[in-house]
Amino acid sequence: MDIILYLLIGLWFVWIDDKYFAIGSSEVHITGNITAEVNSNDIRLECSFTLGEGDAFYSTALTAENATTNKFIEIAGYLRNTKPGLTSFGMDLFGNETTMIHFDETQNMFKFEFDNVTCRHERRYKCLLLVTSSSISVLPRLFESDAIWISVTVPPSKPEINLPTKVNDLSGGIRNKRSATITPKNDTREQDFIEGDNITFKCEGDVGRPEGSFEWQKIYANDEKLTYSNTLTKTIPESCSYDGNSTLTLQ
Repeated sequence: MDIILYLLIGLWFVWIDDKYFAIGSSEVHITGNITAEVNSNDIRLECSFTLGEGDAFYSTALTAENATTNKFIEIAGYLRNTKPGLTSFGMDLFGNETTMIHFDETQNMFKFEFDNVTCRHERRYKCLLLVTSSSISVLPRLFESDAIWISVTVPPSKPEINLPTKVNDLSGGIRNKRSATITPKNDTREQDFIEGDNITFKCEGDVGRPEGSFEWQKIYANDEKLTYSNTLTKTIPESCSYDGNSTLTLQ
């Protein structure tokens, strides 16, 4: 299998046979894992490298994992004696959110910074380094860093809940057993129930990312607490979060 390094909006590429991959003492590294709250700014990824004896810098690139193919694709790069830039995949992933693409020759470092982090940025990233040799018998060689992960968090919202409506009809001395369901409302009021009534409590709300859960507590007269949890969630794509609901039925 051949490896293709695409740099600078796909106008330049080099074919490198597998047997020349990651040979030599040059190294490339990437900054550690990043955890950021959704919509955060100033998220920075840095590729740093050292050159082995006889190696000369040719190009470097930052790659991101394609969520569909799980392959790493270049999003930004720098080719010697040119300007750093985004690839087409980088434009799709970051676009106008990119605030800095810079190559620091004095520190052997490639810097990439962006704003407004969202769940589409949650994936793995790697750095690549392409070097040439002073020896004509040695072909260009490609080095890659370990993978790091950007994790995006979303704070949960406070769930809204109130007591169910009254479920008993005692007119004529007859008790009708019915069920009642809590629905999210801003007001809270107490209701009286008769032993034997079926009551279903329901709590709903944004449980954040990573997805949280609702817990129910029954507090007895002696302050003893019984905790119960049963949360079903579904994604909220537009907010990178999860919508949760939980029910508790008393019989």
